[in-house]
Amino acid sequence: MEVGVSNPAVIVISALAAIGAVFAVGKWVGAVNSDRTSLGEFIKEIREDIKKILGRLPPVPVTGASPRTLTDLGRSISIRINAPALAQKLAPELMETLKNKQPYEIQEACFDYVGENVLTAEHLADFKACAYENGIEIKGVLDVLAVELRDEILSKIQQP
Repeated sequence: MEVGVSNPAVIVISALAAIGAVFAVGKWVGAVNSDRTSLGEFIKEIREDIKKILGRLPPVPVTGASPRTLTDLGRSISIRINAPALAQKLAPELMETLKNKQPYEIQEACFDYVGENVLTAEHLADFKACAYENGIEIKGVLDVLAVELRDEILSKIQQP
């Protein structure tokens, strides 16, 4: 038997092999597309779950990382309670003890200071109302004041 391109058996076997290869590639592409669709649905489901979880978390006015910064909520609370003006009023009481401290120590001192009930009864009532309006604990409002106080002290200490 002569093996060559003119042999009909070789042509038929080659054609069947090519058809089989095309079929196998098509099946593989279909499986990949099916997996991609399944993966897309899975990712969509995860996103929805994450949104539900985040929706259950309480709002935070101050980030937890150092240096602590105000979130959008924190900035709106700062405006609502006029925290920059209050920080300007409170800053001179701490300036002398903090002038040679590192920024982190100043930050911690401001959070401790605000937590020691340095506010008047009127301020405290306003802070409680603000906390209620924003669905947070009063500590969150006090934290906003502490950040503003820290920034006020740092700006004064770092001036030439």
